[in-house]
Amino acid sequence: MIPEKSDPGLEQVRQFMQTALNEKAFEQLLEEPGSIGLDKTGGITRLAFGEEDLKARNSAITHMKNILGLEVWIDAWGNIIGRRPGSGDNLSPLMTGSHLDTVKHGGKFDGAAGVFCGMEMIRILNLLDIQTRHPIEVVVFAAEEANQSGISTIGSRGVTGRLTRQALETCCDDQGIPILQAIEKAGGNPSLMDQSVYRPGAVNAFIEIHNEQMPRLEDTGNQLGIVTGVTGIRRRRFTLEGTAGHGGTIPMNHRHDALVAAADMIGTVRRAALANEDDSVATVGHISVSPNSVNVVPGRVVLEMEIRSYEPGGIDRIDEAVQQAAREFETTYGVSVHRSSPSYDNAPRQFSHRIRGALTQASELCGLRTMDLVSMAGHDAYHMSYVTDSGMLFIPSRNGKSHCPEEFSDPVSLVHATRVLLTALLLLDKEE
Repeated sequence: MIPEKSDPGLEQVRQFMQTALNEKAFEQLLEEPGSIGLDKTGGITRLAFGEEDLKARNSAITHMKNILGLEVWIDAWGNIIGRRPGSGDNLSPLMTGSHLDTVKHGGKFDGAAGVFCGMEMIRILNLLDIQTRHPIEVVVFAAEEANQSGISTIGSRGVTGRLTRQALETCCDDQGIPILQAIEKAGGNPSLMDQSVYRPGAVNAFIEIHNEQMPRLEDTGNQLGIVTGVTGIRRRRFTLEGTAGHGGTIPMNHRHDALVAAADMIGTVRRAALANEDDSVATVGHISVSPNSVNVVPGRVVLEMEIRSYEPGGIDRIDEAVQQAAREFETTYGVSVHRSSPSYDNAPRQFSHRIRGALTQASELCGLRTMDLVSMAGHDAYHMSYVTDSGMLFIPSRNGKSHCPEEFSDPVSLVHATRVLLTALLLLDKEE
């Protein structure tokens, strides 16, 4: 229980938040980090462990320490944690947060919204002088976006034991800088990574606030989305080997054109996803052609394929359909096709009923309209769900846009999300 002397009750907290939380506060809170990494496109570029990312991280640390009075440290994986102590002896923390790194020319809400909603929640707790039983922690996860080395969710995968130091030892960014060196520069400690992993029970609960990145909330007029689970993701590389030669002298029926085969494969990826007849998606987002000259028949093509599906077995069906087609292409086009092992392979995962229930109850207490949603993007909360009860709350994205300069979420939505977040954590804190 919250001590009586400082327990205004959930209804009083709700009423206080209506006046203490407003969109102007969030506009001011987002103003400084929103200018860090601002590029000529009008977007934000804060690549993981780059100079702009480090500036944003330092800004968050300063705010946590000087404005919110939190105890702040950086763990071995480079995650920033700000803790507000609780009254209960040895109780595990209630945690919230997200990330501050971005894709190239991204927006200022992806990730950052979750961090700053957590910070505003702490500000309200301080204003009301509420002493929670559990410690409350706000975390900035390191390298959530796929960075220059192609590895994503480094901080959350690392701290939950789903990524090892050994897996990072040979990884470098596009400038040749080792990832472990970059993590150390950001305040992490690679030598302690293997010992810096959450065990079950180390965190009582985790809630992440994030922009939806789709138009479903906006289209339905709902104010918030309660995320039921996260799609599975598999990424795989295909290398097609043909025979390079003069584009003017090799007859069409004598060609072993790797790019023609690759074009057919890209179409196959699309058709395989459509055949699932659900929300499954598949993308070829990266292609490399060699020798890549206008008058030379392409002799080698590398494709990077990604499949996402929340349906059990959906990823496997699409993957197998593409691989079957690839075997047929070897005969049809006279090329050889080599497939890699998956470079990223996460199964679909449901979030905790306990957390979803707390978010639903909190939304009702705050009088907000919600809907249940599945996330088709990966998030830090996905990995946290392997070590604790986890959940997510979505805020609407204008026109469903994300990872682009046009990314926008109304600050009013951040107010709504913070009200629900604080109410949900107080409900969880009162549980025996």
